[in-house]
Amino acid sequence: SHRTCIYAFVLMPTFARLIRFDHAGIVFSDRFVWRTSGDLVEFFVCFDRMSFAERGLDTSVSSISSDCEEALQARDILVASDALPDGVMKSSVIPDACDGGLFLMHVYDDELRTFHRVVVHHAIKSVEFFIGRSTRGFYGVDLDQNAVVYWKDAWRIASPNSAPEAATYRRLNKHDVPYLPDFYHGGDVPTDTPALLAIASSSPAALRTQRTLSQDLIQDREVLLRRPSGITTGLYPHVHHRMLFKKIGRSLKSFKSTHELCTAMFHGLQCSSP
Repeated sequence: SHRTCIYAFVLMPTFARLIRFDHAGIVFSDRFVWRTSGDLVEFFVCFDRMSFAERGLDTSVSSISSDCEEALQARDILVASDALPDGVMKSSVIPDACDGGLFLMHVYDDELRTFHRVVVHHAIKSVEFFIGRSTRGFYGVDLDQNAVVYWKDAWRIASPNSAPEAATYRRLNKHDVPYLPDFYHGGDVPTDTPALLAIASSSPAALRTQRTLSQDLIQDREVLLRRPSGITTGLYPHVHHRMLFKKIGRSLKSFKSTHELCTAMFHGLQCSSP
């Protein structure tokens, strides 16, 4: 689902724990007596006062009906497009009759500071684990570009030693590197998209992005993160990142001939060579 974190409780006959999941890891509270204390009630009072973003909802995503204006516009663009790979049915991108499962995504570009509206149905590629980068791929229709596109969604590790993927593609595009998937729009996902849409522009310095918090909630960090073997591990902060591509590829293992496979690998080598 389109969430940034999940809250859960483990309820035992006398005691309970609050658990919080996000893409950095899982943290849990100290054990508390839930039947006679006010801890459980206090949490729900605080939860009631939280914003949608604080509750873990991805505010850049909204569910839409199959007969709304955006869905109808997306179908018209899809019908006129030939961007999909061979064997991919257009009805799999946006079903003709869909009672649910259509979403309108507001994809933010952190260089242009603009949004593109993208209609998607479901992920065509995803991982089975919630913890980590959780990379997903979608076929989508960019209403502002009037094009069928590929949308990549992932939680990147927030490290000063590595550039965001969108920034890397921008750099490669400036150097005219061949055989790229034509990245054209994307960046880190804002925390509160509706508020950002309500204003004409935003200051990059003041922009808050969707980030994990588990790494900041660990107490006694040096003690908890040290394994008996002496190896120190930890929870790494992750940032939600999205990118849109004009070229839509297909799985490398779907090659139709040895020549096609070797050509794809050769182009990949040319793309990655200095």
